[in-house]
Order: sequence, then C-alpha cells, then structure tokens
Amino acid sequence: MLSTILLGELDRELERRGYRFVRYADDANIYVGSRRTGERVLNTIECFLNQLLKLTLNSEKAAPSSKRRCTKCEKCTVIVISIMTPLYNSHKSYGRD
Repeated sequence: MLSTILLGELDRELERRGYRFVRYADDANIYVGSRRTGERVLNTIECFLNQLLKLTLNSEKAAPSSKRRCTKCEKCTVIVISIMTPLYNSHKSYGRD
C-alpha cells in the first residue's frame, strides 16, 4: 500500500508521457519500441524519481531488456525497473534481507 501511495505520481507521469506500463508494488515494466529508446526512458524516469519523488532505482534490477518482449506484439522492448522506497532503504540499512 505504501508503494501505491508513493508511486501514484510515477503512474501519472508515465501516463502523461504516453508509455504503456504495468506496475506491481515497487516494480514496473515499461514497454517501448527499442533498446535505445529504453535506455533513454530509463534515464528520464530515474531523474524523475530522484528529483521529484526522492526515490532511487535498484540498479541491480533496472535495465532495458532486449530478451524480454511484450507478450501481445513480440516487438516491444521491456524496461524492468525496481524502485527502492524509503521502507526498502531503511530495511536494507539494518542489514536484513
């Protein structure tokens, strides 16, 4: 529920930009036309999260994937992102898994 409250602004921004996406709590898939576009979108989304929402991406999970394709059209590149919310950050700072 915390993710939904914090990331509602991200949802609105992705919709405003016209991206197709699916978000599951603090993870999201954003569908774009190419890997190059995916890298550009990933950079702009990371700036949006850092500057406006004061959140960071989990760099281990965030990347455009040329191997994952949209199941509907098989043409879209999928950007997989995982957002580290304050709750996630505080959990990790205590060394818990």
